[in-house]
Amino acid sequence: MIYSKEIFYKQGIGQTNEDRYVYNDESLFFSVIDGATPLEKGSISGSFAADIVQKTLSNSKEQNVFERLKEANLVLGKKISSTLNKNIETIDNLSKELRSSCGCIAVQIIVEKGSIIRLDYAHVGDCMLFVQYDNGRIRQLTFDHIEKLDQESINIATEFRKKWIKQNNFEEYISAEDLEILNRKVKEHIKTVLIKNRRKLNSKEGYGIIDGSEKANYFIEYGSIPFHNIKKLLLLSDGLQIPLPIEKNEQAWNITAEYAFQNSLYSLGDYVEMIEEKDPNLTKYPRLKKADDKTGILISF
Repeated sequence: MIYSKEIFYKQGIGQTNEDRYVYNDESLFFSVIDGATPLEKGSISGSFAADIVQKTLSNSKEQNVFERLKEANLVLGKKISSTLNKNIETIDNLSKELRSSCGCIAVQIIVEKGSIIRLDYAHVGDCMLFVQYDNGRIRQLTFDHIEKLDQESINIATEFRKKWIKQNNFEEYISAEDLEILNRKVKEHIKTVLIKNRRKLNSKEGYGIIDGSEKANYFIEYGSIPFHNIKKLLLLSDGLQIPLPIEKNEQAWNITAEYAFQNSLYSLGDYVEMIEEKDPNLTKYPRLKKADDKTGILISF
C-alpha cells in the first residue's frame, strides 16, 4: 500500500526537541506532535506533553482517531496532576501559560478487504495535514488557528528588532553576543502578549490544544474523507513552514506543502534551514525564533 516514506525530525535552537511523531505502517496510523513550552521558568516542559501524547497514541487500542486523541488528553491530565501533586479537577485552575501542552495531527487510514477506503484525522494546534491527488492538486485538511495570534507577537517583535538594530548602528552586522542580547530583550518585550495569547487556548477566541483539561476535547477538530485518487499524504509541525516576507505570510502553508510535494520532505527541511541561516536577525523573514523544532512525515501510495 505504501510506496515510499520520508520522515524529517530535527531539533531547533531550544535545549530539547519538543516535537514527537508516530509512524506505524502496520496499523496505518501516523501522527506529528508539537510540544508547547510554558511561559514561566520551572514549569513542566512542552516535551512532557508531547511524550505522553506520543506514547498514548502509539499504544491505544482505539480504532477511532478522535477517541485516541481524547484518550491522550485524558492521560496527560492525570500525569500533570500527579506530577504537580494535585487532583485532576484542579487542572483548569492551573494558569494556561504554566501548562505543558501540545498540538497534534493524527491520521488513521482505514482498510477494508485489502483496499484503502478512507482517511480519518484529528487535529489541534498548528500541526498540519495535506493530501495530493493523482492530478497534482493539493488539499489542505486542517486550519492553523494559532497563526493569527503568533503573527501579532511576530509583528511586535520584528518592529522592536528593527528599531533596536537601527539605534545601535547594527545595520550590516550583529555579533553573536549582541544578537543574544537582542533576543533576550525581544523575549522580555513580547512576554505580555505571549501570555495574553496563551490564555486563549481552548477558547472560541483562540485555538485548540491538548493540555489535559476536559475542555480540550471540545476543541479537537476531526474528519474523514474517501481515499480515492490520493497519491501522497503530508503531516507537518510548524517548524517546517517556509519562512516568508510578512506580506506573503498568509500563503506560507500552501507554499510549504507545494514545495514538499514537488521536491521532497528532506529538501523542504534543508530549504527552511538555509533561509533561517541567511536571516539570523529575524527581520527579513519575521518569526519568533531563529529555528523551531521540525517534524514531518511524507507518504506516497
